[in-house]
Amino acid sequence: NVSTGSWIISSTLHQSCGGGIHAAASHGVCLNDNIVFGTVGHGIDLEGQAYSLTNNLVVLMTQPTWSNIWVAGIKVNQVKDINLHGNVVAGSERLGFHIRGYTCSSCEVLWSDNVAHSSLHGLHLYRESGLDNCTRISGFLAFKNFDYGAMLHVENSVEIENITLVDNAIGLLAVVYVFSAPQNSIKNVQIVLRNSVIVATSSSFDCLQDKVKPHSANLTSSDRAPSNPRGGRIGILWPVFTSQPNQWPQEPWHKVRNDHSISGIMKLQDVTFSSFVNSCYSDDLDVCILPNAENTGIMHPITAERTRMLKMKDKNKFYFSPLQPRKDLGKAVCPELDCASSRKYLFKDLDGRALGLPPPVSVFPKTEAEWTASFFNA
Repeated sequence: NVSTGSWIISSTLHQSCGGGIHAAASHGVCLNDNIVFGTVGHGIDLEGQAYSLTNNLVVLMTQPTWSNIWVAGIKVNQVKDINLHGNVVAGSERLGFHIRGYTCSSCEVLWSDNVAHSSLHGLHLYRESGLDNCTRISGFLAFKNFDYGAMLHVENSVEIENITLVDNAIGLLAVVYVFSAPQNSIKNVQIVLRNSVIVATSSSFDCLQDKVKPHSANLTSSDRAPSNPRGGRIGILWPVFTSQPNQWPQEPWHKVRNDHSISGIMKLQDVTFSSFVNSCYSDDLDVCILPNAENTGIMHPITAERTRMLKMKDKNKFYFSPLQPRKDLGKAVCPELDCASSRKYLFKDLDGRALGLPPPVSVFPKTEAEWTASFFNA
């Protein structure tokens, strides 16, 4: 119940068994230039509205054994209207920043220069509501996170701006869900990623030290990010649009069913993919955009404008797992599993810059096994 005019400035809290700073039902509090180190529980945990967080450093958050809520360095998903500038989360057993986002109609730059590294998820947004029809996320660098640079399950549309994702197992997983799709109608939603950079394997990545499995990996094995069949890192996991949201913890974060009643599209605008290489072993292959093999249903398209895939081979840009030839073509009805998984993907390079070819260029998987009965999975 603290109100405007209150602040915590230039303070250090360390090795607390009950988290670092927790503010509830408060308004207009400023937290600037603080250090929170080695706490069991969230480093900074805020609820209320109109907070300002600037230049705080949060280091080494560990998961309380008595809590099922994943620990975060900075937890602000219960805050309305927050300014986040220059904050760093350096090491959390689960999440770096647990966020809510802010409304797309905001004209201000509310978030900038925030950093999250050495966690399972750098940025984490899971099923927050109350932001009209569009959520915006901006101003983050997320690097060396064990599963995801950014893991986002957002209601309705989302705009992601000015983020840099480096040395993460998967740079971005974005899921959009819609609860209120009227019957017999199509709901139009979109994921926009703009002015952003995704780096798979930076020159500073140490293949011995930086591939060490964290202590929390065994305890969270059921939530592990899907692996790249080519062995390297993934820039973007193919997006998901659904009216049936993920049911964590019963299902891992990436397991969602796509929905044909949602007209969804992912737009890449001014995005740069860089350093997609053979990451640590000769047969490892980093891939810019990879389908999620565990997703079922219709796959929504991705378009690109002013997007670059710098100095990489074609095999690093996309990878589509080969479809197995059908054994059931003589049957009148396809099995439910085949009907549910369309496995049709479309990436459209609108100006040709991503692929270096005359526009427009389309990329889609080769489907030789389908020609004998092309209506299957169409």
